[in-house]
Formats: sequence, C-alpha cells, structure tokens
Amino acid sequence: MSVLVISDLHLDDDPVGRVVRLSNLVVEYDPEFVISLGDLGVEFDYGLFVREVLGRSVFRWIYGNHDNVVWMQNQYNFDRSRVLLEDGGILEVEDLRLGFINEVISVRRRSRKGVPRKFPEEFRMIARKLAGKIDVLCMHEFPVLDELMDRFVMHTPAYTARESVQLAHPKLVLCGHIHYRKIEPKLYHIGIIREIVVDSTAGYYVLLDVNEEEIKLMKNGEEVFRLIL
Repeated sequence: MSVLVISDLHLDDDPVGRVVRLSNLVVEYDPEFVISLGDLGVEFDYGLFVREVLGRSVFRWIYGNHDNVVWMQNQYNFDRSRVLLEDGGILEVEDLRLGFINEVISVRRRSRKGVPRKFPEEFRMIARKLAGKIDVLCMHEFPVLDELMDRFVMHTPAYTARESVQLAHPKLVLCGHIHYRKIEPKLYHIGIIREIVVDSTAGYYVLLDVNEEEIKLMKNGEEVFRLIL
C-alpha cells in the first residue's frame, strides 16, 4: 500500500501541465491516496483537476498560504470522504499514524487574501494535541532545521514551527513552503526527528510504502533517497 505526497504544486503557474503531471503520477503509482501539503494553487482549471485527479484517487489536503480554501472545503472524494483534513486530525493507514496541521504562522495577520493564518500559540496548541499520537507530522509551514541554523536568519514563524515539531515529536516530518533561497528538498533534522522538505513545482514528491514503512523522495521519476521509519 502506497501514499503519494506532494507540496507546493502551484497549479496557477501551469494550470494544465501540472494537473496532467499529477494525474500521470496517480496512474503510474496507483496510491491508496494522495496527500497535498498545501499551496496547490488558487486559480486553476477546477473541472480538469476534478476529472483527472479527484476522479482517479482519494485526495487529502491541508492548505498553506496559496490555496482556495472555500473551494477546498466543498470538495469530496468518490468514496464520499472530505478532501480537506482537519487541524489535529490523524489518519491511520495500517499501523502508521499521520497527523496534520493546516496554514502558515503569522505574528500579526489573521488572514491574507482570504486564506486563514495561525498565531504562534494556536500552532503550538495543535502540536501539543498530537504529541505521542503520530508517526508522521504533515504540515505546510517550514521550520528552522538543524542544518540551516548557521546559514540563514530565520523568522518567528519558522522558530514556532520548529518548536511545534519538538512538541508533537513524530518520527518524521513532511513539509513544503520553502521560502529561503538555496534550500533544496532533501533530508533534514530537528534533533533526532527527521524531516523531508517537498517542492513539487521542482518535480519532487514523496512515496510512502505503508507496509514496509519506507519513504522515498523522488524527483521527476528518479529516486533521490530512501529511509525506513
């Protein structure tokens, strides 16, 4: 049983080509379901997406800062499950437990361009609720990573996200929202917690083999690396 994970596909930039690319991945890997970590896009061909993606796979979605949340809230899979994942929700796939946190973090704004944002304590509160209950944490917000602490000046949302990861304490974190230059999708760490950063705009995606508890980071069909949970 496999799960396909994408993030930051930004369909607005190529409304047809990127939907077709995602549809081809679904056909190739035939995943149990697809998870989007946010920033799927705001203005794209919704009808094409429904036909080529929602019509072929069970789709699970958390939103970032470039998503049509209203449209997302009204989408259902062919098995009648909701597409949108709730904050603090846990998805159990065989013996693997995945937890989810929507939105990015903002110190001042409650929302921007119609997309809600969380204040730092709200984000931490959800992480606390997930503590001890999950194997994999899925979120859009990008945290401060050990390998980057001496390379970049990080802002409050990134430090809040790092603290939230430590509070939830999963085995693995999957996230997107790369907004620091020269950061490439690969394996990073927050202490002993491993983190994979995903950027599907650049052709990256994650394949999760649930039965083997094996995770592979892929780029345009080529394996970048794999690890065992």
